Amino acid sequence: MKTRYEQNIKILSSMTDAKAQVGLTFALSYLQDNMSEYFRNLGCDGLTMIPIANCFWVMTKTKVKFNKTIKWMDNVTLATDLSKKSAYRLNILNHIFNSEGTLAIEGVQEICAISNEDRKLIPISATIFPTDIDIDESTIPSLSFTKFDEELDDSCLVKEHLIDSRGIDFFGHTNNVEYARLMLSTLSLNDLNKIAPKQFEIHYISESREGQSLQIYRKDMDHAYYFEIKDGERVVCKSLYEYDIIL
Repeated sequence: MKTRYEQNIKILSSMTDAKAQVGLTFALSYLQDNMSEYFRNLGCDGLTMIPIANCFWVMTKTKVKFNKTIKWMDNVTLATDLSKKSAYRLNILNHIFNSEGTLAIEGVQEICAISNEDRKLIPISATIFPTDIDIDESTIPSLSFTKFDEELDDSCLVKEHLIDSRGIDFFGHTNNVEYARLMLSTLSLNDLNKIAPKQFEIHYISESREGQSLQIYRKDMDHAYYFEIKDGERVVCKSLYEYDIIL
């Protein structure tokens, strides 16, 4: 069974940044939305799986590359497809094509399933993900995940944030995109207006919930920012945001 899921949309003003473009957080939002509908189309989205299998999907890694600028009122195509399946993980390709059919934003994401009760990892076979999936050889991703070994110390602490109800999704934890918003919130609007996203990779290591205080660490690098978000000693996520300077 083929699984590719596509939809054509128009970019709304509410889904653009201060430059009237689809920046990092809105790109991640579009990809998350289409990924959710991908699973819905297969009959195994989180809302469906919880009452049936008492589990839901979590994103463990995301990597996106920005090739072309997408602006307000542009017509684009969102496309999601499976590229790899193992006992505990799914890798999906999640792309945004512009009106000319050019791959404007390309992404690869690693997905796992966890129990709704104890939040522990469970095998894909314990979900209701279809077993008769065909993986097209052409879906091999051009992007690959890197390893984030570096730990940032207190000299890199730039902000603390109390998680409130605004960042919580249906599954009772902080939504994936919220972490990217928190990371970018450590930068001024003036800083953000001088750069354009080139590539972004984030690894989600543990979840956070309402009422928890998160510490946001940032290391400024050459045309890049390395971020780490912690809850005390516990690492919640790490990311690398690479950018181009706008001349």
